[in-house]
Amino acid sequence: FRSEAERDRQIAESIAARKSTMAYKDERAQSKRDWQHSLQVGDFLYTSWGYDQTNVSFYQITDVVGKSVVLREVASKVVKSEPQADYVVPVPGHFTSPPMRKIPQGRGSEEGYVKVERQHASKWDGKPKYSTASGWGH
Repeated sequence: FRSEAERDRQIAESIAARKSTMAYKDERAQSKRDWQHSLQVGDFLYTSWGYDQTNVSFYQITDVVGKSVVLREVASKVVKSEPQADYVVPVPGHFTSPPMRKIPQGRGSEEGYVKVERQHASKWDGKPKYSTASGWGH
């Protein structure tokens, strides 16, 4: 530093910047702790995934325990079929997996999502979802 005053100014700026960063992190952590999902028993979540093809998996919420949900994968059925494309919906109560307890993630007014096997399962909007038709993927 060229002078003690310049050094002191730089130290003060560094301290102020660090305090600001810490306050921001504290606010984000508090926001995450306060966030509450709106998922309910009976709601469906879905994932859409795949490489060179699109697969859809559906999950039904069977219980809500505090901030966590219990869900199970359910079968799907084709409601519309086109060349190379199927449109699928969940089959309520037709479970294909054991129960899984998950903590929904989200922020602010977001609906939230649940992480299932490296996929983000979002709330299903009630509309059939596109899936690559059988025999058209790898």
